[in-house]
Amino acid sequence: MTAKSTTAEEGDKVAREIFNQVDFYLGTGLANLTNLFNPEMLILDGGAMKAGKLIM
Repeated sequence: MTAKSTTAEEGDKVAREIFNQVDFYLGTGLANLTNLFNPEMLILDGGAMKAGKLIM
């Protein structure tokens, strides 16, 4: 887990707001890609996914 996600889990309001914005834009982007390409599945990987509950 990254330092930013640990800080957000500890209750830092600014860090939580950043993750809320990431959630929104990631979700919007994935929805647009899904509507455009109609994939059978989406596989999410990388550093952002290590944040776990904060991202999803």
